[in-house]
Amino acid sequence: MKKHHLNLFFCLLVSTILFSCAKKGDTGPAGATGPQGTTGPQGPQGVAGNANVVVDTFTLKNSDYVNDTYWFPISSSSAEGWSAKSYTRSNNKVTDAILKNGMVLVYIRIINSLTNEWTSLPLTFLENNSRNYSFNYAVGTALNKVKLYYYFVQTGSVAPPNIYNATVTDMQVKILIVSGTVASNARQSSVDLSNYQAVAAWLNLKD
Repeated sequence: MKKHHLNLFFCLLVSTILFSCAKKGDTGPAGATGPQGTTGPQGPQGVAGNANVVVDTFTLKNSDYVNDTYWFPISSSSAEGWSAKSYTRSNNKVTDAILKNGMVLVYIRIINSLTNEWTSLPLTFLENNSRNYSFNYAVGTALNKVKLYYYFVQTGSVAPPNIYNATVTDMQVKILIVSGTVASNARQSSVDLSNYQAVAAWLNLKD
């Protein structure tokens, strides 16, 4: 019996020592902060604007146009068409709400022109020499898109040249997509929507 008690005591002593050795120590101090990583590349610039006004400015070249027809409604059941060149600008800010209650304003500026001023569309002016036809810029809007047209209209005894062979002058285009609330306020304030400088001043836009 004595030998049995001695062995039991010895086992308990060994177990206590092993348990003490296996006990987890205190957490050490935090290491030094590593060096800061390099800055990633800057993302592309988004379309300027805010929740009420979106500004889309771009350069439009002759090569951007496609051959098309510009249809102008002359009654509730008929329309008149002219051969035209057109360019479609996609923009998901042209929503149903904008089409129903807001407005889309379009201005152009001829690159390297003497005046360098923005001119509102639609725009019509006579050909200087024969004055037998007019140059015309028009705008059409639909869901998620703004479409620009360029076409000739005969005004004299001689037919205009084939529009599909014409070269359209390079220009800058500025599209303003305006919410219904702002559009209503602009009309009530009698803002001259054909004058870009007046519109920009009223909306506090930076050119």
